[in-house]
Amino acid sequence: VECKTNMRNKKTLMDALGQLGVPENAIEVAEGTPIKLNGYLTQTANVDICVRKEKYHNGYGDVGFSVGSDGNYVVHVDDMDDIHSLASLSKHKSFSGGVKQWYAACAAKTALKKQGLATKIHKNDDGKLVIVGRG
Repeated sequence: VECKTNMRNKKTLMDALGQLGVPENAIEVAEGTPIKLNGYLTQTANVDICVRKEKYHNGYGDVGFSVGSDGNYVVHVDDMDDIHSLASLSKHKSFSGGVKQWYAACAAKTALKKQGLATKIHKNDDGKLVIVGRG
């Protein structure tokens, strides 16, 4: 499955993956040449950021992020992994949804810090992310 996003900033995306508990050693970042994502059976894709399944989850394929023609990242994830193994690890209904939520939260935190506010992100009882800025 390819999920279009509004994510554009690599550092913020990497922060979001960290917040979801993806270990650094499971993430490969392309240095010029795209990385080959290994999906279910023979499915592949060329991506800019790849989370290797054997280092993070026991699902069907790797998870990847490629920059689309509009400059936004596209998420490449097996549909079953997205709502099962990866969702379970990330404690979200879907992994791709969790990445998007954490990306937005990390971007908001960065913007608030630039305004001189101390920030904190936490999950409320409904599982939604809440960003608190104080200053």
